[in-house]
Amino acid sequence: MKIFNQTSSSHQDVFAYQVCGAKGVYLEIGGNDAYKSNNTHALEKYHDWKGITLELNKNKHINSWQSRTNKIVWDDALTVDYEALLTTNGFSPTIDYLQVDIEPAKNTFNVLENILKTNIDFKCCTFEHDNYARKDSDPDYKQLADELMFNKGYKIAVENVLSRKNKKYYETWYVKNNIDWTPLDWTDWQEEIKTWAGFV
Repeated sequence: MKIFNQTSSSHQDVFAYQVCGAKGVYLEIGGNDAYKSNNTHALEKYHDWKGITLELNKNKHINSWQSRTNKIVWDDALTVDYEALLTTNGFSPTIDYLQVDIEPAKNTFNVLENILKTNIDFKCCTFEHDNYARKDSDPDYKQLADELMFNKGYKIAVENVLSRKNKKYYETWYVKNNIDWTPLDWTDWQEEIKTWAGFV
């Protein structure tokens, strides 16, 4: 049984560990609080992961991050040179887990698109598209992200991810094509990992 943060948004930390194991490297874009609804805390604390978090809202969240070990950068996700961010902090552009989760969906997609234009390579990604809030006139950022990721050598790992807080469909998770993974609906995936991850 592994140890994970049961307050993570939808067990993204479990997914990242399943794909990559212990001692991985993450790039977390949109860190929010360092513990509540945070998807890297358990990876850092219990599984010896390293990485960098990017968060814009310093005034709201700085206190919660003071006891975290790994680096946090307070900056606008739309303006950052991510390749330089990794290399100047001692990381290779080849990482394990990419989280892209800012607001609104347009900005989240733009960040994903920008990263995929760089030399950054990752094994898995959790992408927040917020399709539950999409209006008829809005682009379908879930579909756009799928097409972009497919073209870059990734496949869907877990689909129809629901927020555990409000049960709204808001994310899709991806893995590289060369990783042995059978695509799952999130509710089925969650049932599979409950006991293994220590939730029962």
